Amino acid sequence: MKRALVSVLILCLIASSILTVSSVAAQPSEKVPVIIGFKGVPNTAIVHASGGEIKYIYDYVPAIAASIPTQAIDALKNNPAIAYLESDIQAYALAQTLPWGVDRIDADLAWPSSSGAGIKVAIVDTGIDTGHEDLSVKGGATFVRGTRTYNDDNGHGTHCAGIAAAVNNDIGVVGVAPSASLYAVKVLNSQGSGFVSDIVKGIEWCITNQMQVVSMSFGSSSSSSALQDVCNKAYYSYNIILVAAAGNSGTADGTGDTVGYPAKYDSVIAVAATDQNDVRASWSSTGPAVELAAPGVSIFSTLPGSSYGTHSGTSMACPHVSGTVALMLAKASLTPAQVRSILQGTAVDLGSPGFDTSYGYGRIDAAKAVAQCAPSLTVSITNPTAGSTVSGTVPIRASLTNAAGSVSVTYAIDGGAQNAMGLVGDYYEAQWDTTVVADGPHTIAVTATEGTKTAQSSITVTVDNIPDTEKTMSVTVTTDKTTYSKNSFAYITVTVKDTLTDSPLAGAAVTVTVTDPSGRAASGSGTTNTDGIAQFKYRVGPQATTGTYNVEATASLAGYTPATGKTYFTVG
Repeated sequence: MKRALVSVLILCLIASSILTVSSVAAQPSEKVPVIIGFKGVPNTAIVHASGGEIKYIYDYVPAIAASIPTQAIDALKNNPAIAYLESDIQAYALAQTLPWGVDRIDADLAWPSSSGAGIKVAIVDTGIDTGHEDLSVKGGATFVRGTRTYNDDNGHGTHCAGIAAAVNNDIGVVGVAPSASLYAVKVLNSQGSGFVSDIVKGIEWCITNQMQVVSMSFGSSSSSSALQDVCNKAYYSYNIILVAAAGNSGTADGTGDTVGYPAKYDSVIAVAATDQNDVRASWSSTGPAVELAAPGVSIFSTLPGSSYGTHSGTSMACPHVSGTVALMLAKASLTPAQVRSILQGTAVDLGSPGFDTSYGYGRIDAAKAVAQCAPSLTVSITNPTAGSTVSGTVPIRASLTNAAGSVSVTYAIDGGAQNAMGLVGDYYEAQWDTTVVADGPHTIAVTATEGTKTAQSSITVTVDNIPDTEKTMSVTVTTDKTTYSKNSFAYITVTVKDTLTDSPLAGAAVTVTVTDPSGRAASGSGTTNTDGIAQFKYRVGPQATTGTYNVEATASLAGYTPATGKTYFTVG
């Protein structure tokens, strides 16, 4: 059964249909919304001094959203601390209606191996109808002034959410990734428009809340430094995959560069729209930034009030790709670069052979993309066990999961040379001669390599080859001061270590004796802690003899030769 669903959302700043706050002539006393980017740490004092009112201080980009008097704009632009000052432009739904979706990209063929479970998909839009029985919304936030919830009061976000992840529950529609976790990030109002300042804050929310896919069915013909900065931060620093509608400003002949923002940024996957015949919709934006194409004409999906409807636009194409990315990430651990490479390599080539500005690398094929996502290779050390004590010749054994082809497995001790391990039955094994290393803790690291995939596991064990009768310890005695006054306390610290390995010895019995200048002695006993330390307190009385006091500590531990340490202090 084929289902289609399409909607589009774009920041309209095109000459023929300009809708921006900054285009309205402001009176001297009026304040206009702007985003101020700083060269260093955002300076609120500069904004307040200009008569501005702060809306947001961003967390991940050095910028402030504010409303400022028009007469302050020039002065702020010339301030050496400010990198840019731009209008807080609005975003609008790309509402175009032209005469399908999940079946065409073969998403259903991928579900036996992945349905998107465990992947967080943020629909950054007008919100989502949380009461829709075909949508499972796990959470979200609203950044639209005057709203208290992320419920959808427009319909656009709900429609996009259904395309990406409507539940496979035998009613209504089913999305591309029906088991993915949906999050509603409301940045567009009931008219389908919103400010870039709210969108930037919404993407910051996605970073903070560890979203894995961000679906953005909106755009603008004008770039925003703040929006570009936060998209770059999410993609390059936090490995979040960003997908956006390319725009609905294309021409019938497919000429010109009409891709909007944020789709045009390198950190974002720009998606064009196709119809049931795999032909670009005449209004689908074109340009070198177009990376992929997806169904976007007459797409049937969810609408508020537990209803359904048909929309068209690159807004509808975008969540087809977002859902496909969720399927891929649920199948394997992939970097954003790997996701894009797989999507490009498995896309159905349309238009001119190879990459072109109308379809990018072609129309996505979810089934083929997921098939290319091999589960992550893992390796585990089954012998010896972590924290154990070993001696003599020890077998090192490792097991692999998700290995499909020829695998190379090696081990290294303490980061040294790699040593080959051989396959024995269903595990890999090598013999480690522990007598060639010193007694004490050592780290075993096993590395498995299969093509471009690698996996590593490591444990720490203790080597014990020296007979107990040969083991020696060191005893170090220190005091908190070198000279004390009468009627005070001297704090004595005794540290006990293995002489060979220099590792602390816990459980050693320690006796400390302090002898004053007249030959009188006082003793105390204790036991070392896990750090090999025992601490004592000696009272220097009000009638104490002045001069040098000798401190001697004797430690003993089963398997070790007893040892003594000394120090001294003076009483003035």
